[in-house]
Amino acid sequence: MHSFSAGAHTFQINLTLGELRRVRAAGWDLLALDAGDPPLALRLRSDPYTTGEILWALLAPQLEHANLSETDFVGLLDGPALAAAYQALTEELVDFFQKLGRTDLAELLHTSGRIWAKALVTATSTLERTEIPGTPSPSSPPALNSSPGPGPSANSPQPPTDAAATNGRTPPPSPPSSPPPSPATPTRTPGTGIPGRTNGPTPR
Repeated sequence: MHSFSAGAHTFQINLTLGELRRVRAAGWDLLALDAGDPPLALRLRSDPYTTGEILWALLAPQLEHANLSETDFVGLLDGPALAAAYQALTEELVDFFQKLGRTDLAELLHTSGRIWAKALVTATSTLERTEIPGTPSPSSPPALNSSPGPGPSANSPQPPTDAAATNGRTPPPSPPSSPPPSPATPTRTPGTGIPGRTNGPTPR
């Protein structure tokens, strides 16, 4: 027999065939811990709702004697009380199965404990490796500033590119450009049609 406390009450778990029949009538067959997906042995450990319903059916006579409704009972099952109730239930089941000669069911409960512990380690490891979007990883180098720096504007003077500027000398200013000279228009002497002749007597 195993016991646990919840609130001001102490409850005894003492499995007999009568208790197992009452729990099965409520929908839970504790002699078929390997049935279901996941198996009932694993659901007992991982699902507090299942554990609470099984405890309610198993302890029905004691709860009635204590004038506790189902709502009153589950209201007493805080974290520590539920953990103590689960431990008392599984230890009582292991003792019952071993005395019954069903060591396979007792081992199934032990195996479910190892599976659950391994699943917790795996889930914790996966969570620790998960990166929140937008948060830099501790192993990642700091991001460089990708925004362009201030550059020369369109009105800024451009640096000299000729040889004098390259050698560190300032090139002399270029002379102002002048328009090319226009070709002279030749003059014509009236009446002769010869360019460059002026009016006057014709030499003999």
